[in-house]
Amino acid sequence: MVEVLVTGGAGFIGSNFVRYALERHPDWRAGASPKYVEMARHGAALAAPVLWNVIETVEQLRHDVASLFKRVDLIVTPAAAALPWPAEDAFPPVIAGRPVGPRGHAVFTGWVNAAGLPALALPAEPSSEGLPIGIQLIGDYGSDDALLDLGAAFEAIAPWVQRRPAL
Repeated sequence: MVEVLVTGGAGFIGSNFVRYALERHPDWRAGASPKYVEMARHGAALAAPVLWNVIETVEQLRHDVASLFKRVDLIVTPAAAALPWPAEDAFPPVIAGRPVGPRGHAVFTGWVNAAGLPALALPAEPSSEGLPIGIQLIGDYGSDDALLDLGAAFEAIAPWVQRRPAL
């Protein structure tokens, strides 16, 4: 029997990683979008104790996730916290009636990246307005192949997988 945990709704780590990447590869800065340059600037401003706290938090997250996968085989979340927003907006400013920042739509993915887990985003049935919706399947460390097999099986039975918007 497969047990599945379905969950709903993690940018310090991203800012510091982008800072590190752009410092290590200065030539990348010229090709980086303003969003990533700003993330690097924010990451560079982090004080060492704050960064150390983030590292400890990530280590605890990884420990907790390892314990969780002793009880569940798969975690399923939405791929994003919001339906698609206008292309001219970098991010949705409000989700479910609440103001959010630049990473508000990504609450379901950041912690997965921080934990180093394999994950797969798949199309789900579109919204009642016809907008695309995605689900995220998250597996335990090293379960990449099983996750890809599960994703392929899901797509084989999903009637909306080949749906393409009219352009």
